[in-house]
Amino acid sequence: MPVSTPAAANLHFALTAEDVRAIGDRIIRASTRVFDEIAALDEAECTFESVIVRMAKLENMAGSEAARASFMQNVAVDKATRDASQEVSQQLEEFEIESSMREDLYRAVRAAASKLPADVDDEDRRLVERQLQQFERNGLALPTDKREELKQIKKRLAEIGIQFSRNKAEDATFVPLTAEELDGMPADYLESLTKLDDGRYKVTMSYPDRLPCMRKARNPETRKKLEEAATRMCPENVGLLEEMVVLRAKAAALLGFPTHAAYKLEINMAKKPETVLSFLDDLKTKLMPLGQHDYDQLLEIKNAEREKLGLPEENQLFAWDLAYYNNLLIERDFDVDHELVKQYFPFEIVTKGMLSLYSKILGITFTQATDVAVWHSDVTVWHVHDTETKDYIGTFFLDLHPREGAYKHAAVFPLRPACRLADGGYQTPVAAMKANFSKSGTDTPSLCKHDELVTYYHELGHVMHVILSQTKYARFHGTSVAGDFVEAPSQMLENWCWEPEILEFLSSHWKTGEKIPADLVARLVKTEHVNGGLMNLRQIFFGLFDMTLHTRDPASDVAVASTNLYNSLRKEVTLLPAPEDSFGHATFDHLAGGYDAGYYGYLWSKVFAADMYWSRFKVDGITNPKVGLDYRRCILHPGASRDEMDLLIDFLGRKPTSDAFLKSLGL
Repeated sequence: MPVSTPAAANLHFALTAEDVRAIGDRIIRASTRVFDEIAALDEAECTFESVIVRMAKLENMAGSEAARASFMQNVAVDKATRDASQEVSQQLEEFEIESSMREDLYRAVRAAASKLPADVDDEDRRLVERQLQQFERNGLALPTDKREELKQIKKRLAEIGIQFSRNKAEDATFVPLTAEELDGMPADYLESLTKLDDGRYKVTMSYPDRLPCMRKARNPETRKKLEEAATRMCPENVGLLEEMVVLRAKAAALLGFPTHAAYKLEINMAKKPETVLSFLDDLKTKLMPLGQHDYDQLLEIKNAEREKLGLPEENQLFAWDLAYYNNLLIERDFDVDHELVKQYFPFEIVTKGMLSLYSKILGITFTQATDVAVWHSDVTVWHVHDTETKDYIGTFFLDLHPREGAYKHAAVFPLRPACRLADGGYQTPVAAMKANFSKSGTDTPSLCKHDELVTYYHELGHVMHVILSQTKYARFHGTSVAGDFVEAPSQMLENWCWEPEILEFLSSHWKTGEKIPADLVARLVKTEHVNGGLMNLRQIFFGLFDMTLHTRDPASDVAVASTNLYNSLRKEVTLLPAPEDSFGHATFDHLAGGYDAGYYGYLWSKVFAADMYWSRFKVDGITNPKVGLDYRRCILHPGASRDEMDLLIDFLGRKPTSDAFLKSLGL
């Protein structure tokens, strides 16, 4: 049974450096003891209970504790705790690599798997299959010398990945700009910036600082400076990425795979690199005419503005033009001023409204907690209960605004998986969402731009996946699904942010409390697919860069010269040249954070997201609780305990198709 009250859930996530190190030591000691005891079993003693289940129970505990410790590097206020978290993360990764390559454990698992009892259920069988597969993917079938080589490669990859992310998190790049250079920016934006001693404004590379300028700053030189700064961050990461590519290819070759992509995709829905490359190339071909149309339209707007300013005509768009002229297009053709739109969406009101919608659709209730320790005063804590049974389901933290040294994007971190405990009880899940949404100004509350609203809804979707999944084993919980499916549930939920009734419901002007006018909503909704060609080509570019890096021979100049590859593909696919002497991939942290040979999944999973939305919610009602409960039961509840295709068939009543996806792109 689920825990009945949040008080029983042991919600301690505001950790010190000492706490983090103690957790790391505890995990390694406990794991070593269990592994050694399992390895000492005779073959006759190796059973499902003595080996498979015992390892799973250890994984349940260790996964929860490791998540707590490693999370602090993304949010802790003091650098000592962040440093300790990064150190412990690296220690645990190295320990996991060592443990996953223990031949004695592999022998024990193989012996236990050969004599499974008849009464094991499907999740038990899946656990056995995955444990065996994991050992084999880690090289346990290799000769000793090759296995040792693989182990050293994996250790180095873990070190590089942590360093890559650390370099980005701690990069303090900023551009000092005068008030004149920030012409076009609203007063509340200027108020939110730090002023330097010389009177200029400090514009950092965080989204709330940089992106509004890319959309609204009239001076192209200002936007150019910001684009150049953003694409020249972390130069040391270029070499780290290239080293990662070479090492990944070596590891894949040792395991008998032709490329790193082939190795990674074996456990994804797509299965083969050829399938992914075909998907991306086909989509690129279909979208290129639409992208060229978008490009020509924006170039026309650019030259019309240049003519007004008495400037000569230009025959191309630059990277720093896209957001600005896209914004002008929206204001010109749709009369949508995003600065006006955000006045109707204070974050506090938006949060309550979103939770109210999730409550109605998914059959859950939310209660804000004030008695749980948090790592920063900005953080809010929410307990979740089932509306019908009143059972406590789980807890999540919201940490929504930028801080120095903290994670610089938007992401959800599963902090504790739901799973069956050794005493027969049930461990309730915990998640945290970290974002970088706009902070309040001197005289205004934090206001939510529409694109931030979409991001917020998306990330809360990941939170719901963590909270509402219930599996026997932590390994299968929540967002542990295949990498090319994990975004689908959240991408589907983004559609609500383009529905007039939802926007009206979430709105309340921060001064007057008035709802957003219906005519403004109607114009906003029409902008959903504006420049959809260029926007989707950008995603295809990232996917192709990732797959090209991880399918080519790493000894070739083209594969290792990642800067040339990145910039040439960017021009070819997005139609926009990169700034001179830039290396934008140095901050492409997906490639160091687990999305290597997997970035295509953002587009791949959109196929499923579109089908789920248009075939069920749009047909039966976007806030229909019956459809919402089906979605909760079929898609969220099983986590990775079943094949993702089976989950989709359960929800849709058939195999998914790409029809809705292509239609949504105007194809």
